Amino acid sequence: MIENGRAARREIGLGLAGSGTVEVTRGLAEGEAVIPVAAGIKAGQKVRAGAV
Repeated sequence: MIENGRAARREIGLGLAGSGTVEVTRGLAEGEAVIPVAAGIKAGQKVRAGAV
């Protein structure tokens, strides 16, 4: 996720999983941006949100 222009790690809870989707049950508010692990971004790196 992104906090103050920097990548940050946060523990989240996962619920139901489907074809290409996973339900987040806790730790993330609606509309917050997330960074997939595959992006190779480390916690603390400067980042900016963009369109997917």
